[in-house]
Parts: sequence; C-alpha cells; structure tokens
Amino acid sequence: ELLSTLQGFQTEGIEALILDLRCNSGGNIISAIKLVSAILGTEYNERLLCEVRRNPLNSRAEASTEFLLEDVGVALNLREVTIICSENSASASEMVIEGLRGLDIPVKLVGNRTEGKNCGMDVTRRTIGSTYLEYAPITFMCFNAKGFGGWGEGIVPDVDLTSDSNELGISDKNYPLPRA
Repeated sequence: ELLSTLQGFQTEGIEALILDLRCNSGGNIISAIKLVSAILGTEYNERLLCEVRRNPLNSRAEASTEFLLEDVGVALNLREVTIICSENSASASEMVIEGLRGLDIPVKLVGNRTEGKNCGMDVTRRTIGSTYLEYAPITFMCFNAKGFGGWGEGIVPDVDLTSDSNELGISDKNYPLPRA
C-alpha cells in the first residue's frame, strides 16, 4: 500500500514531500528501508540506512546487522524532506529521520519532540504447556550511516509547536496535534 501510494506520487511528478509521522509509533526497519529507498531513488541503492547493534553477549543473534537501501520500483529522487512529528513518532519513524540525515539529506522537522526510541526488540515466542508466551525485550540499538544513535531523548524539531515563539507563529495550544 505504501509503495503504491508513492508510485502515484512518482507518476504525478512530485517535487516535494511532507511526510506526517505524528501518530506513527514505529514498526519494522524493512518498512523504513522501503520508504527511504523510494524517497531517494536508485542512486542510493546499496547505501547504508542503519546498523543494528546488539549486546555482544547475545549469542542468539549477530552482534551487528546492516540494513541497505534497495530498488523498490519507485524513485521520487527527492533531496530534502519535511516531516511532521510528535511525541508519538518513535522507533522506525525516528529511523527514517535519522537515516535520511545520516545520508546528508536535509530533513526539516515540524511539530513536537519525538519519543526517543533508538532501540528495538527481537520478539521471542514460547509455548509452555498450554500457555503461549510472546515477549519482546529491548535487544538492540539503531545507528545511522554516520554512526549516530543518540536520539534516546527524542529528536527536537526545527519548528517546535510546543513553543509560543516559533518561525510559524503558531502553537499546538491553538492547533493541537492529534494524540494516539
């Protein structure tokens, strides 16, 4: 569905993108790869979007995994993006922001500080007797292509709508962002 929508944008020949991630609490790194790959186009194929680093004492998984951009059949070829964010923007949404920045793509953020989830989980499933268990402890941290992973306190927007004085002259007191 995402790629189909982006394909429509490519067909229309868009020259700018405003991406609303206010209520996107994250998801899978693979979705972030597809989104960023489509935004940047094939010129960025095989470039590093992010690296996942696990505790070296974790013997069940590779200590480090690199995630590369790929040809997804859509190429918007944009070289800057505006993203609307909120405290509900987290995880893979933040990886989109910092992944683009790690590739030196200008990202303008408008909204509120993001949640600050620069880590992720490997889901484990077990059945013990007749009880099915699923748990997801934090098992890795994400880093962009420049090795930056320090958004654990959230990413501060360029235009902070929690402030009464910002370049747009608006505040979330007058224009509240939806809460998830």
